[in-house]
Amino acid sequence: MSLPNYSTLIPVARSLEEIVQAIPAPVRFEREHGRVAAVSFRCGGEFYRLAPNIEGAWKLLNEDRRVPKRLRSYEHAERVAWRCVVQWVRAELALLSMDRAAPRPGKPSFRRRWSALDTLVSVQKRAQLQWGERLE
Repeated sequence: MSLPNYSTLIPVARSLEEIVQAIPAPVRFEREHGRVAAVSFRCGGEFYRLAPNIEGAWKLLNEDRRVPKRLRSYEHAERVAWRCVVQWVRAELALLSMDRAAPRPGKPSFRRRWSALDTLVSVQKRAQLQWGERLE
């Protein structure tokens, strides 16, 4: 399986900037080993944490023979993983906007039934992090 954005040259900093601009709430960054490991925010009373699976992206890049060797580094996998998060955030926000624009009377909203945002949040991290806690 080929990863979307596998050939991106967009730096992680630009991807993070696009995520911050897209999310209609203050975003906090969690850092590990000097790199941003996740973004977290509150929206609609819910706490969300988005963390790309960089190791998974790195593994897929190295398994796909069509990916040039120059694009098989961990740093490149990090760029690819964050670009996937950017695309996902944009798609999710578009779906939420459509649902708010045309609510269906008597039916649960699209967000409540299918929202990837609700299912991709790490429940373990949600339990560990309190919103008032300082994220490093």
